[in-house]
Formats: sequence, C-alpha cells, structure tokens
Amino acid sequence: MERWELIETLIRDRLKKEIGAEIGVWKGKTTHYLLKKFPQLHLICVDPYKVYDHFKKYHDMGKYESQVEFSALAESLKYDLIRKYGKRVIWHQKESLTVVSLIEDGSLDFVFVDANYGYKYAKEDIQAWLPKIRKGGIMIGQIIDSSKDSPDSIKRAVEETIGTNYQVKERRWYYVLE
Repeated sequence: MERWELIETLIRDRLKKEIGAEIGVWKGKTTHYLLKKFPQLHLICVDPYKVYDHFKKYHDMGKYESQVEFSALAESLKYDLIRKYGKRVIWHQKESLTVVSLIEDGSLDFVFVDANYGYKYAKEDIQAWLPKIRKGGIMIGQIIDSSKDSPDSIKRAVEETIGTNYQVKERRWYYVLE
C-alpha cells in the first residue's frame, strides 16, 4: 500500500472541516492524490524546499545539488497544484515552525508529518502541529523506526511527545486525538 492510500484510509471518515495539512510535500504525490480523492478537501502544503546535507540520503533528494534546482522543483509543483486545484491548495514554502503559528488550534481534520526525518525536527513538528488538530482528528507521521536508541529515532520523538498511545500501520505511525 502506498503512503497516500494509507492516508486516504485513515482520514476518509475523519473529514469534518475538510481541511488538513501536509508537512513535507516533496514532489507532491500525496498532495495530488488526496486532493483528487477528496474534492472538497483544502490542503495546507508546507515545505521550505531547502537543500540540507543530511537529506541527500533520503529518496532521490541527492540529485538536487543546488538550491536553485530545488526551488525550481517547488515552483513547478506549486504552479501545477494551483492550476489543477485552485484555492484548495494553501501553499507555504517556509519552515513548518514558521507556518504553524498562522493556523488556529483545533482547526484541522488531519496533519501528515513527513518532513525532516531527524529526531529533533520530527519532535518539533509533532509538538507544534498537534494542537492544530481538532478532537477526533488524526496525526499521521513518517516511517517509524523500531528502536528508540538511534540518535535520529522517529519512535523516540513520537513517544516523548504523545506517549505510547499511537498505532502503526504500513510502518507509519498515527495518533487519533480524543
């Protein structure tokens, strides 16, 4: 199951306000999929599109050697998304901790955190974005590792922030707000 199909399954019955956020958009595959599947969904898309040295080990990010190339990817994606989905796309090419202050607490049905895979960044994103989700909404995260011992452990970031009351499906963690 692809990540976007998993997210569709997890959010399908939770869309009340029909607004969510994707933290870490990358090439927009999840973004396109969700906006196509849910015609009323408005999606806050957050990604600074900055070249970080440690990102080069993830996916095919290493092929974007310069900030100019990375920025061109972002502009092309932004143009394509807005052309296809119009005002349903709320685009923020900024750091997530800058954008989060613009979002009202309890206003989102879901947040998908799939940005920087480092412990520090994952923990900051979880802490910052969790209050933005309404009761009954859901936070879905990046692939979770099996150990809390690694310095970049996503599992440690999740458990230090929300405890162990989360679930894992297809190697991705999620947490329903009660």
